[in-house]
Amino acid sequence: GGEPGGILYGQQVRDVSSAVDFLEEQYTPSRLSLVGSSMGAATAILHAARRPYKLACVVLIASPSNTLQYVSDFMSEDQIREWKKTGMWESGGNRVGYGFLDDARSFNILESTRLLHLPTLVLHGSGDEMVPLRCAQDIFGVLPKTRSLVILNKADHQFTKDGDRERVVSLCLNWCLTFGV
Repeated sequence: GGEPGGILYGQQVRDVSSAVDFLEEQYTPSRLSLVGSSMGAATAILHAARRPYKLACVVLIASPSNTLQYVSDFMSEDQIREWKKTGMWESGGNRVGYGFLDDARSFNILESTRLLHLPTLVLHGSGDEMVPLRCAQDIFGVLPKTRSLVILNKADHQFTKDGDRERVVSLCLNWCLTFGV
């Protein structure tokens, strides 16, 4: 749910927390694994850092290491000023309200990652056109516990090349079965 252009990290974290609560209340799973991709991976970090006791492990796929990653990597200062003036940024058919900036500034992905004392798998494609590989390296570098970094050679942001998606799914399943069951 929600309004077009109203995507916010704060709301994403609340949504994940609600989903985890629902699963725990309705199904009483013995171990929950949290898997997220792109902004969803950043959201997984932000949730897991605050409520790790309900999770067994985390898988982060193509995660930004900064909530303002997309803004800083793809927008000029003039574009940001125009965004503030109009209240809405449109790119590739997506609309994002200017409130995203204020919300994003209130979260720190790397600081939250430092609090992630859960087995964490970091997956990233070396050919990711949206989130630089250095983000995965930064995240991996501050993870405090059981962790693994897998870089898929020449894989893009959505792992669309032959075999990439299947490899990601296999790696995720193996990690979750190892640490989540």
